[in-house]
Amino acid sequence: MDPNCGFVKRMKNFLQILRHRYPYI
Repeated sequence: MDPNCGFVKRMKNFLQILRHRYPYI
């Protein structure tokens, strides 16, 4: 298991949430 892979996955999910909440970004 690579913890970095999980980190990237979590970051992508976080970016999707931000993009959904702030579409102007």
